[in-house]
Amino acid sequence: MELARDRPELTSREISYTITDTAEFSVSESSVYRVLKKEGLIREHDIVSFPAKKEYEYKPSKVNEHWQTDATYLFVEGYGWFYLISVLDDFSRKILAWEICSTNEGEDFVRVIELACVNAKVNPADMPKLVSDRGPERGFR
Repeated sequence: MELARDRPELTSREISYTITDTAEFSVSESSVYRVLKKEGLIREHDIVSFPAKKEYEYKPSKVNEHWQTDATYLFVEGYGWFYLISVLDDFSRKILAWEICSTNEGEDFVRVIELACVNAKVNPADMPKLVSDRGPERGFR
C-alpha cells in the first residue's frame, strides 16, 4: 500500500514488478489489483474509441489499386519508443514494405512507401490510392 500511495501513477502490474524486483518476496499483479481496488486506489479510465464500420466503403478489385499505411507504437523498456511503419495492399492483404523507425516523421513514411513501390514494381507517379488513419491521399508525393 505504501508504494501505491507514494507512486500513484504506477499500475497494478508495475507495482507487482517493482515489489518483485526490490523486495524479498513476490506478489502477483492480480493480488495487487484486488488490494488496490478494495482500498479504492484503482483509477477509472475514460476510453475514447472510434467505432469501426461493418465494411470498407471502398473495396478494391485488383492488386495495387488501394494501399494502406499506418504506424504501430512500440515502447521498449530502457530504449524508448519505436514505430513500426507498414504499407499494406488492400486487395491481396499483403504487407508490401515495413520498417521499424526511431521517429514517426513524414520522411519515415515516405521512405517506407517508396520501398513499397519498389517491392510492388509500381512507378511512384502511378501509385495506387493511399489511405491511412489520417485520411486518404491520392498519389503520395
